[in-house]
Amino acid sequence: MDPDTECVIDQEEETDDPENNRQNMVLEAADRVLDDWFVTGILREAARHFIKKKLGDLACDEVSRVRSWFLLQINKKCWQHGLSAKERTICSENIPLRSIPIWDKKDFPWFTELAAQHSAIKEELLTLRGKKHFQAYRDPAKEGEKSADDGIGVEATSSGNWKVAYLVLRHKKFPLLDECPRTKEAIYNIFPRQYCHAFFSALTPGSNIKPHVGPSNRMLRVWLPVVGFGPETGLSVGGQVVHPKDGEPLAWDHSYRHYAWNHSQDIRVVLIVDIWHPDLTDPEIKFLSTLQNARLRVAKMSLDEINDNDGNDYFSIIERARTQLSDDDWWILKAEAEAVMIIR
Repeated sequence: MDPDTECVIDQEEETDDPENNRQNMVLEAADRVLDDWFVTGILREAARHFIKKKLGDLACDEVSRVRSWFLLQINKKCWQHGLSAKERTICSENIPLRSIPIWDKKDFPWFTELAAQHSAIKEELLTLRGKKHFQAYRDPAKEGEKSADDGIGVEATSSGNWKVAYLVLRHKKFPLLDECPRTKEAIYNIFPRQYCHAFFSALTPGSNIKPHVGPSNRMLRVWLPVVGFGPETGLSVGGQVVHPKDGEPLAWDHSYRHYAWNHSQDIRVVLIVDIWHPDLTDPEIKFLSTLQNARLRVAKMSLDEINDNDGNDYFSIIERARTQLSDDDWWILKAEAEAVMIIR
């Protein structure tokens, strides 16, 4: 086992049953991790059962990736992928997984079926023109960064405009989804094991998205370029540059430093659906989802409580709580709030 993932536990005294003593101390350490993720009640009991029966069984290769990650969590360490924070996300949520900036299309045989739906999805997208589904995309502000003029996050572009229209966020369906039935069918019947984020992303002519990294490596971002792609549009991931074409899907690792541009005269729109990393097994995804949902639920409850007490604008509350939220949580909560404003 990699020394960085070994669980270091000091045993100050011997017992008559060393193995049982070791297991109890590991479970105590595991409980501290569950505390960090705000896992409580029935979900906590289920998580503890998984940890004891699956992660604790070293012969169970089915959960070996999450086992390595969980041991890092116990020891308050991050997986060291060998790149700087400028080039790739460095955070406690990263899991030891295959690292490929832009994946080979051969790894996704269902891309053929997705590409066949391009025309139908494009037709639905074009019917949205003139409607208020798209909103400005913002990144969560880092220390020292200047907030946008409205105080919500930071501008994600150095020029032009980047706008998004949300379809699904963390399994919450947005009203736009029902306005695009063929797109909805493709999302739920073609994309496997959704993370789950799905949205249209639009770049206006002359736009440049600033280089940035995503929140973790546990998911891949899948693009279906819908309209406006050509030689004057592009995507750079981990130093690899591609020029996607309309109707040709691609998958890439969002945790690498990446940026995109549209130097054409047309609006460039892509359908984005995030999927879990292919190396993760279904039991691993179920466990990780439990942790993520528990943390997001507590974040929502905390923001609602603050809102009830002071009556301030929800966006300003999200910004004030920024340091207590992960980048992913901030983005989801902001997007949900924006969707409510659009519906109103």
